[in-house]
Amino acid sequence: MTRLFILPSKNLHKRLGNSLITFCLSAFKILNLNTINYLSPLSTTMNSKFEESDEEGELAFIDDSRSNSHINTRDVALQDGDDSDDDSDDDNYDRDIMKKYDAKLPKEIKDFEIIVKTKKHSLINEIYVDVPARKKVRNAYKSKNIVEEVGNTEEECLLTLLNEEDSLGICDGDYIKFDLNEFIIYDDNEREITDLWPEKETKKIYWDGLITDGNERILCRKGVYCTFSISGYGTEISDVEIMIQSSLDPNVWYNLLKPQQMYQKLWTSFLWKARMVKYVLDFIHENPNYLFCDLKDQFYKWISSQRSNETVFNEWINAVNGNFDFRSVVANNIDLLWHQAHNLGEDYSDTKFFNDEFCPLAWNNGAGGSNKMEKTVVTPSVYKWFVDEFPQCLLLLDSDQDDQEEINDCCERNEQSKEEPCLYIQSDQEYHEYKKIDHSKERPYFEGCISEEEQLYEKVIIDGVTFEIGDAVEIYPDDSSQRDRCYITELHRKGNSGTFRLVWLYTRNQTILCNLKKDKSSKNLREVFFTTHCECDSKTPMTIESIIRKVKVEYDESACSDYFYDEYSLFCRYYYRHVQTDGAFLTFRPEMLNFKSGNLICGCHRPKLSRFVRFINEYEVGDCILIKPRSGDNTNLYTVCYIEQIDSENELVKLRRFYRFCEVSIISSQKIAINELLYSDYVFDFNHYRSVVRGCHVEYVKYGTTLPVNLLHKGSANHFFFSRKYDTENKSIRPIKSDKMAAKFTDYKYKTGHICRLNGLDLFCGGGSLGRGFEDAGIVKCKWAIDKDPFALKTYRHNAQGDDIKIINESVNKVLSDAILDIILAGSPCQGFSYMNKHRGSDKSQSNNSLVASVASFVDFYRPRYFLLENVARITRTSVFMHLLACLLEIGYQIRFNVVSAAQLGCSQIRHRVFLWGAAKDEVLPEMPPTTHHYKKRSGAHRELLEMGNSLRLQGVQDEKHASLPMITIKDLIGDLPEIDTGIYWDPAYPDHRTYNLSLKCKEILRRVPIDPPLSDYYLARKLKLIPDIHSHASYDAKIKKYPSCNYKYCQRIDKDDVFVTICTVMIREAARAQGFLETDILCGKVSDQYRIVGNSVPRNIAFSLGIQLCKAMTDPNHKSNPRNFP
Repeated sequence: MTRLFILPSKNLHKRLGNSLITFCLSAFKILNLNTINYLSPLSTTMNSKFEESDEEGELAFIDDSRSNSHINTRDVALQDGDDSDDDSDDDNYDRDIMKKYDAKLPKEIKDFEIIVKTKKHSLINEIYVDVPARKKVRNAYKSKNIVEEVGNTEEECLLTLLNEEDSLGICDGDYIKFDLNEFIIYDDNEREITDLWPEKETKKIYWDGLITDGNERILCRKGVYCTFSISGYGTEISDVEIMIQSSLDPNVWYNLLKPQQMYQKLWTSFLWKARMVKYVLDFIHENPNYLFCDLKDQFYKWISSQRSNETVFNEWINAVNGNFDFRSVVANNIDLLWHQAHNLGEDYSDTKFFNDEFCPLAWNNGAGGSNKMEKTVVTPSVYKWFVDEFPQCLLLLDSDQDDQEEINDCCERNEQSKEEPCLYIQSDQEYHEYKKIDHSKERPYFEGCISEEEQLYEKVIIDGVTFEIGDAVEIYPDDSSQRDRCYITELHRKGNSGTFRLVWLYTRNQTILCNLKKDKSSKNLREVFFTTHCECDSKTPMTIESIIRKVKVEYDESACSDYFYDEYSLFCRYYYRHVQTDGAFLTFRPEMLNFKSGNLICGCHRPKLSRFVRFINEYEVGDCILIKPRSGDNTNLYTVCYIEQIDSENELVKLRRFYRFCEVSIISSQKIAINELLYSDYVFDFNHYRSVVRGCHVEYVKYGTTLPVNLLHKGSANHFFFSRKYDTENKSIRPIKSDKMAAKFTDYKYKTGHICRLNGLDLFCGGGSLGRGFEDAGIVKCKWAIDKDPFALKTYRHNAQGDDIKIINESVNKVLSDAILDIILAGSPCQGFSYMNKHRGSDKSQSNNSLVASVASFVDFYRPRYFLLENVARITRTSVFMHLLACLLEIGYQIRFNVVSAAQLGCSQIRHRVFLWGAAKDEVLPEMPPTTHHYKKRSGAHRELLEMGNSLRLQGVQDEKHASLPMITIKDLIGDLPEIDTGIYWDPAYPDHRTYNLSLKCKEILRRVPIDPPLSDYYLARKLKLIPDIHSHASYDAKIKKYPSCNYKYCQRIDKDDVFVTICTVMIREAARAQGFLETDILCGKVSDQYRIVGNSVPRNIAFSLGIQLCKAMTDPNHKSNPRNFP
């Protein structure tokens, strides 16, 4: 026996009435039940026997699961007894779910949720039914005005409404119009149509509705939808009229007036779009010289001057929620706009607006995003490093096939002969100075005593050869047979012998270049790298007997002089930072060899300064700093302070503290920016200089005004602002009205106004997030942008700062030409290196991967002052990356790279990307941006990257105990966006808050994925048998069987209190926010284009942080990479 318990809410109890019982009877028919237990809010019980009913029973599924055995659902309407197929022709999905009823799953019938639970050792199934306050089924609403409950076909309706005279009396241009109320438009799978545009649909479309002609009303069902028309254009007409054409008589049109209640929201969205089309086309027609960019401000000025007194217009304009830049709205509906303009004729379509190169229509010139694989054009210097990696993908710059074969042969000959010794006649003096030392001949003789107490000397003579402080020697360390090089920093006499202290000179195999499988450098045996790796902490200094010979090192040179080309002649042009946190190669400078009192200063023997002196050398009054949390503070976040006064006599500093809203207020975090602070009256003395972390930027913004762009990146690069003051005595918050704050806390634009911006080339620019971030930092002006994707370039153009930028819709392999560049920004294609790509060896993947060589060729060709390369983190584990590093070093660039976590720099997503900095010889190499946001969870991936050649591994993403700002959760990021169901609703205030049109099969899979535990996905649902084979997705199952070790995630749930694991399955606006796009940014193209543009972009928050690091390298005299601050 099975019991059905129905628990309606109080507010629905009276209203539902017989419809509830009707539902129960239908449910009994489906579930084979024979008894109903009805529990009212008054705890009364009513039993009813099951009886057959002619009423239709319809089911829909809702999103209200609570445990592992329950599943998430998505408003999918399914009618009992309907055997029609799903819209997915490839899968031939049977959408009649109820005929494959799974008793383990919750069901909702019309407005009810059914949860089936079976107790162990019991023969009774208990079914609990909840009654929510909503309806979502196509036939659930039947108007009281409908006279005929049984619908008629359109043909029957026209036979009733038309007579023979009506058809005969129609002249050319005339038509018969009927009003259509209580209408709904749907496809052959009973899905409501969201846009009344049949040209965009591939399947048949139908309509139901009440045809009205005077007092005569006839219900029509399943009329075939032919086409539609929007009329009412012209400034003298106030509103639009939307009609659909009869499929039976082209002279008959139906004027759409009032939709069914359940279709009202969809119809309201389309009506708003139709009015937008009218207003914009009126604007274009009246102002034929205006372009798409004029929608930013000119359109609103014009339309408000024309229609500000109209009620319809005011209701329409209020929907945009104060955003009067209509470029994004039009870009997301450009096809509909063009459809109407084309139908209206050349007066509307043949205008500058649509002929503009950057109108968001299809691109009409250039490469147009061709998918044809082509060879990667490279320079000769780059070719030799990558030819073994991509033998079939490279093409030498300005060379034909014969030239390339000749160069290949030349490279092979050089490879075979590069180790052959050259003929050299050595002089007797050279032979004597660099000979191998025989320590058995005589004891060492020390000269030039520096300190009798320490027995410290300037030089020592061994076997007739003089060794001085600063000389480079070759030694056998630790009685090893391996020979190493170092330079002497101290010489100590000890009895009849002596010891010396040293700093190591690394060979290529003792740096990150040890990961090179095949070193292509012809000078690899001669090159050494300056370091600060000393042995000062060793208890046993190196003995003089370990010295083999003196060696000749030519510092600051790219090769040995010809006359010194022998086994003891070396050259050094880079300083290698051997520490785990860096691994950078910096240009060697003579300042690095500094003497003091006869000693060569190494890293640990630099002059010791007090912490206060170091503090005042770096900061001054008026600066803002971050200090570690004090007692009673938020233990995870740094405290932001302003330096009010420096007392040098007492070595004290007066600091003014800024408070965070979360520390003093209950104001919802949704209402304030995460980087907004509160100015306070709390000033305190400070002398714990060990607690100072770094400087930060705080500026005053007048309350209620628009934030400058540097403050729109959620606190990235430690940029804060304040508009209000916190009174610590009264515990009150009030806006600051004084304008004096603006002079005290200047804006960032004022601070960087004197900097001459670098002319930048944005390579593989995509939608432009990388370039925009650097421009937001005030240090770069992108003058050229290159990409093959036309819609990405249109997105780039509409979000560009200024018009003086050259957009090039070409392959990068066709663009090398003369230009003066200061910086190259490149986000080279990463799909070929991705973990998710199981076809990394395919021709397409290899072609994409070879574009890394293209970036190196651009650097080699233009020789910019700086460059930055971005790619997936996995590239660091490939030989391609190692060849790239070696190639760039040989060209002469300083380099630094590491992996950056997006979640730690203000992005609400787990995304790890490697960034490679490059700087020319005479420039200061920028650093990687520090962590600014406290990611709560431990970062497991990319914690260690590469072997550094000295028994250390380069550190990657690290967990930080403290940070400047809290993690930005999904709730923080998208909590204010409107609900749009599965993407069927559209809000003009958020025009790109949309997604693909999901199939019923996809919706069915989504509803079966558990909400609990968090991050559940398709595979967990399959494991729990919540998705039976009849509803499974063949391609999902095939991938996990083929690659069982891969961590595939399909249809994965999100945790609102965490960050996105991936941005592949969210709405476009949600993904754009996660990638750091601003709310004002325009996205061009179709839904698929917009997803691609957003997904391929570098998060703008990260780009901004990197731009700030570049700005510091160019302007900060205390920068760590500045030679004058060495070591």
